[in-house]
Amino acid sequence: MIHFKCLQCGAEIEAPTSLHGQVLACPECSRYNLVPSSEDTVILDGDSLQIPPQTTRTEHRLGRVARMQRACQITLKESKTITRLLEEICRIVVDIGGYRLAWVGLAEYDQHKTVRPVAQRGYEEDYLATVKITWADTERGRGPTGTAIRTAKPVINQNVLENPDYAPWREEARRRGYASSIALPLIAEVQVLGALNIYAAQPAAFDTMETELLRQVADDLARGVMALLRKRKR
Repeated sequence: MIHFKCLQCGAEIEAPTSLHGQVLACPECSRYNLVPSSEDTVILDGDSLQIPPQTTRTEHRLGRVARMQRACQITLKESKTITRLLEEICRIVVDIGGYRLAWVGLAEYDQHKTVRPVAQRGYEEDYLATVKITWADTERGRGPTGTAIRTAKPVINQNVLENPDYAPWREEARRRGYASSIALPLIAEVQVLGALNIYAAQPAAFDTMETELLRQVADDLARGVMALLRKRKR
């Protein structure tokens, strides 16, 4: 059996050794925060995730993403304004999650269906000022961000250099070292507010487990934005 501890609620759980290396949902809080190790317990000690040296690279990466998710949950509880919340989530995604760039774009319901960047963190170098993304069903709206907003589903771009739908932004992304990306819709009730966009320096950086963890971050962020909007209206 593998002994591990939930990074969210602290529950101590055992799992069969056949689940070594998988990210599991905690039976107590239902969060995907469990990154088992065959040698020792994965625990959160202060701000550092203690992972045994035998852990594989994939497990280490998933543990880092789980720690990022936990930091985002704390920020959601502490942020008092929407601007602060969006900026802090982008910071955590880059500084703790280890991604190259994170930005949030809000969907404008104007004639051109513009995507307006409102927060970003990481190696950006004026990228957002040059890309001109929309969520319309046009060439500049069929990339990950526009498609995620239009369809209300996560969109993964596993290879910037090979994805034909990424052609309008390929050269600018290549110059800045973006090799893959994911766009996660921010869905509040029945409306898509925009998208959380994350870029990695490696191709094929977003597998099924990592995507699920990031989707939870985006869902929590959307709920946090709506909670602050309701509070503002009171």
